[in-house]
Amino acid sequence: MVFFISDLHFYHFNIIKSCSRPFRDEIEMNEKLIENFNSTVSENDEVYILGDLAYRYPDIQSVNSCIARLSGIKHLVVGNHDIELLKDPLFDRSPFRWIKNYYEFPLTAKKKIVLFHYPIFDWDNRYRGYYHLYGHVHYQAMEAMPAGSFNVSVENIDYRPISLDEVLEKIRK
Repeated sequence: MVFFISDLHFYHFNIIKSCSRPFRDEIEMNEKLIENFNSTVSENDEVYILGDLAYRYPDIQSVNSCIARLSGIKHLVVGNHDIELLKDPLFDRSPFRWIKNYYEFPLTAKKKIVLFHYPIFDWDNRYRGYYHLYGHVHYQAMEAMPAGSFNVSVENIDYRPISLDEVLEKIRK
């Protein structure tokens, strides 16, 4: 199976208040996000993380430990808070099959899903039926976004990865 998720923000205490996340502190949040992730994604599933793995973390090894605990074959589409992680020579890239700034996920021979951390109002081949998944804006409603797009920030997907089938169902409604 294929899954998508964005904006985990491991160790980011302030995100709990600013986004009304239902957690007491960052440790509880980290543990619940990891538990939800692993109860949804199996070792052979592919998961596309659309950025912002961690922020304001105590040290790089703490982040590496959280990521190492996540199930599945992971791909990272870089978010704004990942830039510092990626600059750190101690950041462990090995859990990821690849790390990219942008990716077009092949849905069919003639249709793709544009994966980018940020919402794009007009993406490549939108008028030919390509879809767009994004994060970054967390819980904010994006009424201005065109049909065919969907926000996979954790706040919008019950703090667990969302399957490709679920995404397509939501987009097509």
